[in-house]
Amino acid sequence: MLTNIDTQELRTRIDTFERRHAEMSPAEAERELVSILEPLFQVDGYSFKHTGGPGDAGIDYIAQKKIGTTDALPTTIIQYKHYWPPRRVGVNTVRELLGSALLGNNYNRAILLANTDFTRAAEDILLHDLPVKFQLMNLNSLRAWARRIERVQEGDVSPVVLAVRNLSEDLARLVAGNPQYLNEIEWRDLERLLGAVFDRLGFDVEVTPPAKDGGKDLVLTCVVNGHGKKYLVEVKHWRSGHSVGSGLVKQFVHVLASEKAEHGLFLATYGYAASALEALTEIERKKVNLGREAKIVSLCQTFVRAESGIWSIPANLPELLFAETE
Repeated sequence: MLTNIDTQELRTRIDTFERRHAEMSPAEAERELVSILEPLFQVDGYSFKHTGGPGDAGIDYIAQKKIGTTDALPTTIIQYKHYWPPRRVGVNTVRELLGSALLGNNYNRAILLANTDFTRAAEDILLHDLPVKFQLMNLNSLRAWARRIERVQEGDVSPVVLAVRNLSEDLARLVAGNPQYLNEIEWRDLERLLGAVFDRLGFDVEVTPPAKDGGKDLVLTCVVNGHGKKYLVEVKHWRSGHSVGSGLVKQFVHVLASEKAEHGLFLATYGYAASALEALTEIERKKVNLGREAKIVSLCQTFVRAESGIWSIPANLPELLFAETE
């Protein structure tokens, strides 16, 4: 069940909350979030209830979804953590929610939502230790969720644009399942594939025209701690198997400077010549990260996980962008 909501209004609410959250107490922030979380859950067919208060056992919201004629209601619980000044949410907080809210109760999924980011150890625990489906989310995650709904609600997309998008997403799924398929994809299709991947993960994406790309193939923007950030991505997919040399990498660094981008990601499916890294100064190395085939595959696999539902949207987009790179 999908109902229409004003996603632009929803994004405005998220932006307003981020601007004002420093002035709020945890209880005020928790109440304010209802106007954001309730429509997000309702559009996917969930009923939503704010349960926060004394004796809530660490559960601030409950969402339930009726499926068919069954009496069993898939239930998602949400706990909100409000920190000011901001600090990263650590492993102990994750374990507290697991212990106090999940054990002995019939919950299908849990979300830990925070107005800040999470430590890498807290993120890693989800992959190894948790016996339930558990998602860490922040304000960027809520924006990405709204974007996913917005795409579902789009009704005026050109059939050609829609066909290209669907093809790009299909290719991403193929690569996620078998990296060998990368060898069969043309360079322009790979750029579009990555554009579809980054879009689904929550970035605003521009795939630049092939003849006038200005030295960058994709322009990514997102909001980090209330501020808009721009990142550039350059892709070299030479099916000849040649590696990328220092000249192209240094040229990309110059593009980053001229475009006033926050940072850059250079992706080369067949790797780099040794000189590519050696030729960069220490300052230049701080502006660009280098990724290989494994990074592209990892992004495709994250895309597939993100398709599985609301609890799979990455919480920290810049960290996701540059993870597993040099």
